[in-house]
Amino acid sequence: MNRICYIGSRELFITTKKILNKNIVIKKILSLEELKNEKLDLLIFSIKKYKELSNLSLEYREYLGLTNIPILYVLDNNSNKKIKLLSSLDDYIIKPFFPKNLKIRINARLEVKYLSDKLRYAITEQMSLLDLSEIFSSNFSYKKSLSILSKKLSKIFKTDLLSILIIEDDIFKVVADARIDYESFKEINLDPEKYPEVQEALDTKKIIYIDNVKKYKKLEHFEKYISKKGIKSILILPIIYQDEVLGAISVKFLKSKYKFYKNIINYSMIITNTTALALKNAKSLESVQLENENLIKYKELAKFSHLYTEALKKAGIPTLIIENNGTIVYFNNHIEKIVSNIYHKLHNMNFFNLIPLEKRERLKEKIKNLKANEHYYHVGNLKLSENKSIWIGMTIRYFKQNNSIIEFDFIEKYKKEQKFLENEIKIYKNIIDMSDSAYVACDNFGNIKIFNQKAQKILGYSEEEAKQLNIIELYPSTEKSHEVNRLVYINGRIKKFKTLYLSKFKNKIKIELDALLIYNEKKEKIGMAAIFKTY
Repeated sequence: MNRICYIGSRELFITTKKILNKNIVIKKILSLEELKNEKLDLLIFSIKKYKELSNLSLEYREYLGLTNIPILYVLDNNSNKKIKLLSSLDDYIIKPFFPKNLKIRINARLEVKYLSDKLRYAITEQMSLLDLSEIFSSNFSYKKSLSILSKKLSKIFKTDLLSILIIEDDIFKVVADARIDYESFKEINLDPEKYPEVQEALDTKKIIYIDNVKKYKKLEHFEKYISKKGIKSILILPIIYQDEVLGAISVKFLKSKYKFYKNIINYSMIITNTTALALKNAKSLESVQLENENLIKYKELAKFSHLYTEALKKAGIPTLIIENNGTIVYFNNHIEKIVSNIYHKLHNMNFFNLIPLEKRERLKEKIKNLKANEHYYHVGNLKLSENKSIWIGMTIRYFKQNNSIIEFDFIEKYKKEQKFLENEIKIYKNIIDMSDSAYVACDNFGNIKIFNQKAQKILGYSEEEAKQLNIIELYPSTEKSHEVNRLVYINGRIKKFKTLYLSKFKNKIKIELDALLIYNEKKEKIGMAAIFKTY
């Protein structure tokens, strides 16, 4: 459907309307402001006064700028001056003329516009392909390249509701959106069940075009959501490399039965094929770069570890180095006296498999969150086989990014302390639980051993949950914890000390604390106990 806007006399407007083909719509306008709200293919001027016509034509042509919308001027016979054509697309006709001649001129201008459109699109297409080649041959990451591509394609399809998704580890991910800059965009995981049109394109490996979303049965459940967004039609272009589906380009339109020219679809297929090739190459390159980075990292790690463990050999400290995921990447000879039966299997073993299941997740989280100059002390069983485990102390230190050093203490005496403390707890547990005061006790390493019912009520933790914690975690900051520990260990006890505890729900609770050290029969410190209340 072609659209014409007309400025001029009513008589000629009626004549023009009668002679036009059925696929042409004409509308009379009175001002430039009206024109700004119209989508048109041709503008017709019919004004008698030459000076007025000349000024207006300049104004309108300036507004239309470099667009390929032609202007047809209708001039009076008594005007011995000719209008100055400001564009090669423009034309004029002089009165009197046969309506048939006007029709020929109008159709000629519309044909010129159509051919001009086609030429401009072909140029845009070629320039876009050059741009695409430049984007993917640049130093950008492939995801940034896809972000740039999404903005380019949104101009081609004349909609900003365009996104690019890829498949990584069988997960649908939106990695680019034409409306959002790369720096601000956060990847989104998609549930394929909520996007059946995308799933269909990926399964069939064909372009899916839905000209009216209301008639697409698979989207019935999501009609309200789609209507709210104003989406009327959808185009899905699968990205395929040698029969492998890598992702898709999703284009949404705010009008039904969007008119696609054959060359747009052809161009889109060229784009998706080029994108598929570039995406595959980029992923391969990224994989190679990652392997190189890992190689460099392990070389540096081995060099640093060698220097570090050479010093440790003299001290005889059993040491190993792990990645955050638990993979053991280095260990010294002294570790053999602790894990002799599995020493030969240590390299690339997962350290967390040696930790009892109930403690494993918590230790993973602690190691993952370690920062420079920080350490964490863990005491517990190290599982060497189904039937054998040892009680061990571990000082876990931040080593380098994504790596930690673990130093082991083969501490049989701590096991005895632990047993003594547990026996004491068994004796007094019922009394402690029935107490009206909140009571908490920990061993020398801060592992909570007693957490009575009153403490559970105030802080929200169950007894089992509390026993998974370190006493430090009851405080809102390590500074608060260190302040209490320092005063108790210097003075042996503290009374009515005001501080803060942190509840299970991360609420800060004001407490008044009485705390003292716990000793065994040999008068050795084995832990700390505290009674507290809110104020």
